[in-house]
Amino acid sequence: MIGLQAWWRTALLAVLAFGTLDCGGKQSAGDPVVVATQHLQGRWRVRSFTPEAALEAPLQSLLNAQLGALTVTFTGGDCVASGPGIDVAGRFKVWSAGNGQLSGTVYDQTNVAYRVAGQFQGQLFQFRSFDPPWRGQGELERAP
Repeated sequence: MIGLQAWWRTALLAVLAFGTLDCGGKQSAGDPVVVATQHLQGRWRVRSFTPEAALEAPLQSLLNAQLGALTVTFTGGDCVASGPGIDVAGRFKVWSAGNGQLSGTVYDQTNVAYRVAGQFQGQLFQFRSFDPPWRGQGELERAP
C-alpha cells in the first residue's frame, strides 16, 4: 500500500502542484493563482512520468500499470487519484503562479507534503516533483 500512496502523490504532484485556492488571503478573478487554479480544475490523466533515479522493480511495475490509466481530479482544493488498484484522496495548495506556470504542494491523506512545479501547454500539464520517492518529471493530459 505504501507504493500506491507514493504513486498517487506523484500524480498529484504533477498536478499537484498546481493547485487551488487554499492559498490564504483575498484573491480576485485576475489573480494568477486563481486563474491557474481554475485551469487546473477537472480531470487529468497521467500521460508520462520519468523518475530521477531508477525505481525498484515493484514500484516500476506500479508506475507502468498507471501510465495512461490513472486519473487525477481536482475540485476546489481537493484532489482524488483513481486507477488500477488505486483510489485515494488528498488536497493541494498553489503557492505561486504566473505565465502558465505554477508551484505548490500536494498533501497526502496523512498530511505529508510533496512539492511540485509545472506549466500548462495547451491540454497538457508538464510537471516536476521534488520529493522522494517520486522525484522526477511527468505530464498530465486533460481527460474527456
